[in-house]
Amino acid sequence: GINAGDNSITLTDGANDFQDTVALTNTGVANLVSITDQDGLTLGTLSLGGGLTVISGGTTPGSLNLGTGTIGGALSATSNDGAITQTAGGLDIGGDSTITADGNGVAITLDDDGNDFFGWVKLNASTGDNTDSNDITFVDSGGIDFSDDANAAGKLEINTDSGDLNVSGALIVKATSGAVIDTDNLLVTGASSFT
Repeated sequence: GINAGDNSITLTDGANDFQDTVALTNTGVANLVSITDQDGLTLGTLSLGGGLTVISGGTTPGSLNLGTGTIGGALSATSNDGAITQTAGGLDIGGDSTITADGNGVAITLDDDGNDFFGWVKLNASTGDNTDSNDITFVDSGGIDFSDDANAAGKLEINTDSGDLNVSGALIVKATSGAVIDTDNLLVTGASSFT
């Protein structure tokens, strides 16, 4: 694993190729962590004081496993033409989260009961001319606040173990090849569109 102490971690060269699990540790809310892999990337145990920006599939399509643990700040996670998953044990995110699975037929599956996303969440498992089903399965141990939309080309399933699902703007859900399932109270500030 990589332990930077009270420092940032910056591993953003597009040629990086981490072939084994990468555990990341640092302290300090201002100390950001950025990591990029040219293809698939599996994170291990995370203990981060600040935010995390992670990109998989920089040059070759690859999946992204977000691992398990704590991120003190915001999370920005992007997989280029690969699924986004996690390791059992849950993710505790202290800031806002933007999670994008970019490509045809790829899914976002963050379904551990131990997940706790403190800030708003933006999920996107659909891109442009996407023709294949892209499913989103998302579980949070408390309430969930979506920034504006959750865009799934396939099935969208959201479960909060306790609390409400809040959308601070319009809710636009396009589940072109699957069901839309919500197991808790849904509070939408703006207009709603389900197609």
